[in-house]
Amino acid sequence: MSDAVSDEAGTGDDGERSAATGPVVAPSDAFAALGGETRMGIVRTLFEAERDAGRPVTCSFSALFEASDEETTAGFAYHLRELPETYLRKTEPTAADTADDEAGYRLTAAGRRVARAIAAGTLTESADRDPVDLEAPCPFCAETDLVAAGDDTVLTVACGACEREVLALPFPPAGYRAHDDGSLPAAVDSYYRGRIATMRDGTCPECGGVVETAAELARHDHRGDGPGADGGDTHDRSDDHDGEPVAHARMTCDACGYRLRCPVTLTVLDEPAVVAAFHAAGIDLSERPLWNVGPEWRECVVSTDPLAVRVTAQVGDGELACFVGRDLSVVYTDRVTPDDDGDGRRSGADVPGAGAGADQSVESAGGETEDTDAGADQPAVGEPDSATA
Repeated sequence: MSDAVSDEAGTGDDGERSAATGPVVAPSDAFAALGGETRMGIVRTLFEAERDAGRPVTCSFSALFEASDEETTAGFAYHLRELPETYLRKTEPTAADTADDEAGYRLTAAGRRVARAIAAGTLTESADRDPVDLEAPCPFCAETDLVAAGDDTVLTVACGACEREVLALPFPPAGYRAHDDGSLPAAVDSYYRGRIATMRDGTCPECGGVVETAAELARHDHRGDGPGADGGDTHDRSDDHDGEPVAHARMTCDACGYRLRCPVTLTVLDEPAVVAAFHAAGIDLSERPLWNVGPEWRECVVSTDPLAVRVTAQVGDGELACFVGRDLSVVYTDRVTPDDDGDGRRSGADVPGAGAGADQSVESAGGETEDTDAGADQPAVGEPDSATA
């Protein structure tokens, strides 16, 4: 099919062999092969040619040599031979290659990934951004004093009033270059909304591997350390008796180890029942940033064995409830009114599959926070391995 969905500079008929049958190159050899400006220049030249053409292209030996700084063809040929098939494929002209009338070289998928990482500055650059005021209330204290700042590619959103970090997430250097102060926060929001949705569905946005999703109990530290101190809750806080236990979502790729942690609430924003309820109320949740999706939301651990979390939102004259299992699947959704269950909430025993321990409810909002307009006191959003970068 000519209109099939593909990477715009995809592999086409000369695409990669499958992981099960294709060659495997040792990581040290693969990276060593890129050593030297000439070899990196070959990859860049092919990548730029593809970007200009909008499709995979073949470059001849002579064209690649002319684009390099090598003085002799013999020296250039040596560097070309040192680039393995991991990055380059030597091709012969075919009837389909009407624009490429001679033998040459073209990038593989791995070669494009290397070139894109260089273009994005992922491996070679760091980026900072001066503090930018955000026009949004803090989800913890409700004061409109949120500030976004970039430090070594990690964008943090913190509150100047309560001195707590709400979010800490890395963003590629190319993104910092492309967006000014006004558009950068929205770009980061869009970037990670997609990642949360993809990982919750079980696929890693970094490598395509299988993601393990889990709701976990943790104790939230109220001292204002934020994700920069807890490293995305990688520290054990089971002995922190001053904090109140809360639940958070943790998603981890089994293949590359990429991890993302966020409030359970953020994993249900795309649920059809949630989208429909807010749409009926004239509210577009996509217009609310991750650092504050609204004061309507609450989280409550309704069962600890097995773990089940109730995520609720006041929508119109009723309450929407999503019951989330240990694997972050939404096992049940319901609309309740103030006349249901006495206080407008289902009990843990009403949750399908909640089982024993459903009466061990713990409000993640905690104490008087439940009655405020500031929203649930939830753990910050962060990549555990990079929040402390």
